[in-house]
Amino acid sequence: MVHDQGQSFSLLRIRFRWFILKAGEFIKRNQTGILIVLFLLPGVAVGENLLIFYRFLATPFLQVAEVETAMLTRILSWLSVLVICLSSAKSQSQAIQGGTFATYLQSMPFKRSQWLQSDILMLLVSNHLLWVLLMSPVLLPDLHGNARSWLYFANAGISIVSVLIAQWLMVFSAPLKAKLLWLAGVMSFLLLTRWFQAAATLTAVALFVIAASTLFQPRDDDKTLLGQHWNLFNRLPFWPSYYVQILFKTALASSLMRLGLCVLILMAFVQFSGHLLSLNDGDLHPFLLVMTALWAFWLSGLYVQFQDTRMAYQEVLQTLPFHKLYWFIKDYVTVAILGSGLYALCRLVLPGEMAVLQLLGFQLILLLAVYPLRISGAGHQPFTSFMVVLLLTVIWITFVS
Repeated sequence: MVHDQGQSFSLLRIRFRWFILKAGEFIKRNQTGILIVLFLLPGVAVGENLLIFYRFLATPFLQVAEVETAMLTRILSWLSVLVICLSSAKSQSQAIQGGTFATYLQSMPFKRSQWLQSDILMLLVSNHLLWVLLMSPVLLPDLHGNARSWLYFANAGISIVSVLIAQWLMVFSAPLKAKLLWLAGVMSFLLLTRWFQAAATLTAVALFVIAASTLFQPRDDDKTLLGQHWNLFNRLPFWPSYYVQILFKTALASSLMRLGLCVLILMAFVQFSGHLLSLNDGDLHPFLLVMTALWAFWLSGLYVQFQDTRMAYQEVLQTLPFHKLYWFIKDYVTVAILGSGLYALCRLVLPGEMAVLQLLGFQLILLLAVYPLRISGAGHQPFTSFMVVLLLTVIWITFVS
């Protein structure tokens, strides 16, 4: 608290008001996605439909809490939860940290404890749209309708703590020891809990507590480790290095959000596949095509990131002998590789035989069809791209499948 001529200025109050301004901008940037969800789910906001939708989105969170969940499914579910939460934190990192205004605040006589308190609160508040999902294991019954044990609630709590620590590691500076302890806790939680249960759970809790206690210590000079990773990327040929830098550095938040949504939908699809089979006489193919269409729509948004990066360095790139066809091929191949990885994952976790090649071919057609729309720069391109994907999906299901 700083006093000046009878006025008291709370660091927490200033940080919170700054966060509200930046969080409002974040929601406005993503309002198109919210409108699409509402378009896809008419009537979802009332009655039983809302609960069904909530349970569908919460499926990976519930799978992480259940000890009986298969190992691969549990790991993938936790990874989807982690990626969604990390992308949310990364998208709001300026709001959480205080942005450039924080530089001015650092010149004021606020104590370190006040900074830590405000950092913690801003991180917790930044999950405003995710808390309803993070708390779903407590609010919803388990996936099989069984009685929930103390271990179930312990796993739910540990998953939340692990995600929050990961968000802190991404947004704020932290010593290398905290990162290694967090990783050890995650390994114990995901790989050992199925067999050792209470012992592995307590071990994970202890490791996360120790990691959390080291988060507030001055950071060691371990930046060289991160720099070495990026140097390895820089040693790649030009175009792989170019796209790796965009996907995992310049546009990391967008990449994590899109891939996380894809994995989230896949894990929920796995859980609800039995119900979907009963809706269409044992045929999952139309539902898989719809999932493919959603994947293609989300992944095609990366075209916009690629184009924006090129526009930012237009003066330099104009001096190089690259034509539009060059960028089109490289953009398309990069997104197609990510889509192929999703289908490899799909083949691992979905039961039974699937026409994976047909689904992958359909996605490649969709990614090709929306490319001109995505790089057009028009303000309406997200909605137009979605309508094109929707129309092609209906045509494919009706005349090709």
